[in-house]
Amino acid sequence: MSRKVKLNKKELSSKIAILVVVAIVLVISCLFFSAPIEKALGIGITEKSGKYVDADVVMQNQMVVHYLDVGQADCTLIELPDGKTMLIDAGDIETKQEVVEYIKAVLGQSTIIDYFVLTHSDSDHVGGAVNVLTNFDVLNIYRPLAFAGYSKVEDSTSFDNFDCSSAENLSFVYDYLKSKNQDSEEYKLVKNLPRIYTTVYNQTIQAIYNEHAEGANVCVSYDGLVLDTTGYEIEFYAPLVADCSVAIETLANKTTGKITKGYGTGAEGKNAISPVIRVEYQDAKFVFTGDITDNAEEDVLDSLQSQDIEELKDADVYQAGHHGASNSNTQEFLNLLSPTYTVVSSNNEGNEYGHPTPEFLERLEKVGHDITDYLLRTDMQGNIIFGVSDSGVITYAANIELENTVFEVAWRQIAVGIFIVTAVVLFNIKVPKQAKRKYSK
Repeated sequence: MSRKVKLNKKELSSKIAILVVVAIVLVISCLFFSAPIEKALGIGITEKSGKYVDADVVMQNQMVVHYLDVGQADCTLIELPDGKTMLIDAGDIETKQEVVEYIKAVLGQSTIIDYFVLTHSDSDHVGGAVNVLTNFDVLNIYRPLAFAGYSKVEDSTSFDNFDCSSAENLSFVYDYLKSKNQDSEEYKLVKNLPRIYTTVYNQTIQAIYNEHAEGANVCVSYDGLVLDTTGYEIEFYAPLVADCSVAIETLANKTTGKITKGYGTGAEGKNAISPVIRVEYQDAKFVFTGDITDNAEEDVLDSLQSQDIEELKDADVYQAGHHGASNSNTQEFLNLLSPTYTVVSSNNEGNEYGHPTPEFLERLEKVGHDITDYLLRTDMQGNIIFGVSDSGVITYAANIELENTVFEVAWRQIAVGIFIVTAVVLFNIKVPKQAKRKYSK
């Protein structure tokens, strides 16, 4: 049985002296090095262009754009220069609580989301929408022209059996277009507009129009929609307005907007109606496209006027369409945007589509970049935030975690931990008596 060896005064003095030196070094390090744990430990840090800074620096900017790491899903929160907020999509069902917690950490005491954009009906974009609507006061909602409903005949997707009266404020639009002569443009149009049968989208649409969003203005997104802002710009370039003389306002009792073109009722048709949105402040351009498809991108390019081209070209930050899919992000579209940075929202696990695809990465590389960090991915960098100063300077940070503060763990906390561990280890090292006799000769 081992016996405890007491420290003599000389040993005690030596250990205290070592501990004091360690404490002084750590205090000095805290004074001159206050980086968060991710940067302190070098996690995810590679050669950067000079625009990579600490998250607390980015958060102090006039406009901040948060690309949330929500797995194989999409959610982007924008803090606008006038104090308003814009949320584009809400992640998947699995990440709905994470989205709410992140937004609360950013908003602090506020519960208001001024603009909430649902790009399309897929669950990886609207899965957390009901949770957002129940936790925040949403003032304006922008949704696509797609109809949420059910089939009157089980397992049937027939046009004749679709019923959207139980979920949709747009049911009158659907019924009106459907009632037209089968050779009319209106009838052909409605047959190409997406009909959504999923529970998650039906619940989302019901939440938009029920008490959770009572008082919210609802608008169908369309090309030419410009939000009323001062000091910055938000404009939609898609979906394209259909050749239809009927206005939504005349048929829907709460929704405004215009009847837009449909691309079919299949999976690609549901993605193709995603909006193209430009958010610009002090000449810093951010572009968002949801899960837009290549044929819709081509339609958008064909529709652009000279002013539109000027507004979209040379984007600073582009959120890759459809998570970096090959059936989106055409070379022509990328050449127009010519983005300095491209953000891809994807996931390492459960990413059966292989996003971002090799085809997309090859196209993006052809655009040409003068920086090495032009591609940022949530599957590699986690949450990514960009900031724009009042003079138009862009900075960004990655690998961040937002809860109640910008960072959970800072270097000063690591320093305290190092001091405690050093003290514990130092005062538990005992020098055996035999060893002391040996070295005392």
